[in-house]
Amino acid sequence: MHRFTILCLTFIAGFVDTATFVSAKGLFAAHVTGNFVLFGAALANGFRTEDYVKLMTFPVFIVAVAIGAVIYSTSKKISIIFWLQALLLISVGSIVQFAPNAVPLSLLVLTLVMAMGLQNSLHRYLPGPMTTVMTGTVMNWSAGFVERIFGLATLPSKTPAAKPMTGRMMLCFATGCISAGFINQQLGLASVSIPGILMVILAIFEMQNHKGETV
Repeated sequence: MHRFTILCLTFIAGFVDTATFVSAKGLFAAHVTGNFVLFGAALANGFRTEDYVKLMTFPVFIVAVAIGAVIYSTSKKISIIFWLQALLLISVGSIVQFAPNAVPLSLLVLTLVMAMGLQNSLHRYLPGPMTTVMTGTVMNWSAGFVERIFGLATLPSKTPAAKPMTGRMMLCFATGCISAGFINQQLGLASVSIPGILMVILAIFEMQNHKGETV
C-alpha cells in the first residue's frame, strides 16, 4: 500500500504541475520554487499584474504545509489530508467545467497550490522520497546507479525506501506530465478533477487498510 500511495502521489504531482503550467501561463503548483525564477524573469522582461500570483504561491504553499502538519499532529490520520486535497482539486476542476467565469483564474491557481502544499506536508509522515519535486529523486537514482555500476563505497542512505522506488517514480511523474499535456488540450484546467478522483481512491484505501494509522 505504501508503494502504491507514493507512486500515485507522484503521478498526481506531475499531472497537476503540468496542467497548471499550461493553463495558468507558466506557473507551477507543486514546484513552487520555480515560480521565483519566473517572477525574477518577469521583473527583467516586463512585469505584469498577474505576475504577482507567482509571488503569492510561496506563502500559500507554506500555509498549506502548516495546515497539513496541524491536521496530522492532532488526528494522526493521513486520510484527512487526502480528503482535503481531493476536495480542493475536484472543486477547481468542477468550477472550471461548470462555471468557468465564476472565480478568477488566479484564485483557482492558488487553490491548486494549496492542494499541492498539503501533499508536500505528507512527506513529514510518509517515509521515502519526495513525490512533488523530482530533482532530488532523480539525483538519488542517478547517484545510486553510478555507485552500483562502478562498485563505489556508499554511505547509508537517509531515505532507504528511495532507491527501489525512484525509477518507477520517475516513470509515474513523467506519465502524469504527459497525460496532463494531452488531457489539458481537451478539458483545460478542469482536468485537475482526474487527480482529485485519484486522491479520493487513496483516501478510501487509507481509511480501510490502516484505520487512522500512517501508511
